[in-house]
Amino acid sequence: MLEWKQATLIKKDLLSPEVLALTFKVPDWKKHMPGQYYEIRVSLPNGKETERMYSIASSPEDVGIVQFGVEHIKGGEVSPHLWKLPLGGNVLVRGPAGDKFLWHRDIAGPLLLIAGGSGLVPMISMLRHYKEGRNDERDIVLLHSISRLSSALYKKELDWLSRE
Repeated sequence: MLEWKQATLIKKDLLSPEVLALTFKVPDWKKHMPGQYYEIRVSLPNGKETERMYSIASSPEDVGIVQFGVEHIKGGEVSPHLWKLPLGGNVLVRGPAGDKFLWHRDIAGPLLLIAGGSGLVPMISMLRHYKEGRNDERDIVLLHSISRLSSALYKKELDWLSRE
């Protein structure tokens, strides 16, 4: 059974008006596979503890840190709390977990990634992992559906990757 670990927020980046990239330093970090997730547990102002699962955006090569794309859900319990978490603030995390939607550079053949909205987050982990494979020249196609251009996540990074 995976244990809960305290993680410290070290960076916040606004990806869109609705999504923040939150990067945490995780003690006793365990390498993940692109496509996995962590559970994040927070203590709410009323004293209740609750948790949600968030896909990992960081590459497995980012030793000791884990990044999540957190969509702000109006009326949600966890996402508004995470959006307000100050740098240096702590949450509990448990993971990595999940074995149904994984990709690693060792899997042969082209790669087709299809996502809508914040479903792009695990795809970013896959693309970042791919980028670390210096001699990997496979074909990759990413289809990302969004309702408006201002909702485009990781736009600068994806533009750079498409040029490369």
